[in-house]
Amino acid sequence: MSRALWFSWSAAAAGGGRFDDKSVTSMEVPAADFPRGYTVGVRGATVTSAPCSRLLTVRLRPGSRRASLLVAPGGACPEPS
Repeated sequence: MSRALWFSWSAAAAGGGRFDDKSVTSMEVPAADFPRGYTVGVRGATVTSAPCSRLLTVRLRPGSRRASLLVAPGGACPEPS
């Protein structure tokens, strides 16, 4: 079975205004779902975590109003020791 995670969000904050461009969004990428690692495609944001990190972090690009990402199986992740 192939798994993928798709996520999108807005820079708009609840109650008005918007999140600062330096705000970081984080999500756990479970090893059980991505045992051989993963690749990330992003729009409107920049990945700030290390490759294959179990805690994926991204930051909105300056001026972005929305962002989205796709986490897909695969990638050049080192084997766990």
